[in-house]
Amino acid sequence: MAPRLSPQFTICVLALFACSPATGGLGEGGAGEDADAADTATSEAGGSEDGEAGWSSGDTGDAPGDGDGDGDGDGDGDGDGSTDTGDGDGDGPTCGDGVLDPDEQCDGSELGSGSCMGLGFVGGELGCNPNCTFDTAGCLSPICGNDIIEGSEECDGANLDDLDCTDFELDSGELSCDGSCKYDTQGCLTPGVGDSCGLLDPCPNGLLYCFSSECYDGSEGDPCNLWDTCKPGLSCKFVGLTTKTECMP
Repeated sequence: MAPRLSPQFTICVLALFACSPATGGLGEGGAGEDADAADTATSEAGGSEDGEAGWSSGDTGDAPGDGDGDGDGDGDGDGDGSTDTGDGDGDGPTCGDGVLDPDEQCDGSELGSGSCMGLGFVGGELGCNPNCTFDTAGCLSPICGNDIIEGSEECDGANLDDLDCTDFELDSGELSCDGSCKYDTQGCLTPGVGDSCGLLDPCPNGLLYCFSSECYDGSEGDPCNLWDTCKPGLSCKFVGLTTKTECMP
């Protein structure tokens, strides 16, 4: 007859099997929990059994980091790799693009309303510098002495613009043009020149003086006393070795 096992022995044997790691899922820490831990490690490593990089199935394919769909990583959606709005993205003025911006005089061939004559020259071709300012190297300046009235010239040489002494409210005489292309009225006679005068009969014009009973205005060649006033640019001088005096340069 086989010996009968006591209840205490049976309980001890069962207790040993419950504490063993090879219980095959019995007790705490069984095979089910081991499998879950392995799955978690695989997920964190970013891999899978079919070789994918581990991106979630909901990813749209953008490069990670900006989510704007342009792939430059700056998050502004313009594709230039820069988050600023200054140079490089077309927001600010650019010298050299052929577009006249408010702070530019010109840009390339775009001169706006600029011209050589508008800048005070008599003609020529206005250009544009690389820094978008006017280039006046091709403009023509007025030339005094070429008998052509240009720019701010009143006259030029023999070209008096068809004016004479009477246009300056002077009597007959010879109007001329000086070296700075301004009118010279010294050859014109002041009204009243040649009128008779005397101590009690002064000249009719305060610009005249009486000499030897005749009115003079101090033009070149007029007789004068050393205290009489000649026209500007002239002075009363002795003529040679004589006692005669005249208004001379």
